[in-house]
Amino acid sequence: HEAGHWNSSLLALDAIEDELPQDDPQLTCEAAYIRGRSLYKRKKYTESGPPLDRAMTACADIEVDMAAKATFIRAKGLEKLDQNQAAIRTWKQLPANFPEHSYADDGFLNAALLEFEAKNPAGAQALLADLVEQFPQGDMAGEARWRLAWTAYQQGDQPTALQHLRDLQGAYEESRDRQNHLRARYWEAKMLGWPDGEG
Repeated sequence: HEAGHWNSSLLALDAIEDELPQDDPQLTCEAAYIRGRSLYKRKKYTESGPPLDRAMTACADIEVDMAAKATFIRAKGLEKLDQNQAAIRTWKQLPANFPEHSYADDGFLNAALLEFEAKNPAGAQALLADLVEQFPQGDMAGEARWRLAWTAYQQGDQPTALQHLRDLQGAYEESRDRQNHLRARYWEAKMLGWPDGEG
């Protein structure tokens, strides 16, 4: 049913796109976004790229939310195509271009995860640190602090790992975010008990 829904969207757009006024920025933005999103939902990741790129540009000054969403979908599509370096660059556009949008911290985190995959922990840590600094109350900050702690622990830097865990505990009181708070307390105890990563 879902595939049929997105196919219907594309067919409807095909029927009217040639008649849309070329000098209407709003329609240009919306048409590009609808086409790109519909193609992505149909798993046509390569074909979704050009219209999403157009939407990212066309919507930037008139529909910020749509431009941010187009950037998010474009980055996901590049990941699906295993074009991870291009995906990293696109994810980083979210905090750079849309710092007020709710997806901004997602951009930092997803770029960092791809840097970890690329065996670039230093690049990943820099992105996670930027996330925590710029969005300390964002919904991705807890995950970023945890990954900073875990990476430091894996690198044998127990003092830095413990500091990140204590920052995580301080940022997420038990009543506000029990999962992050308890995870930080558990791993603080474990790291103190097994400072060399044993156990």
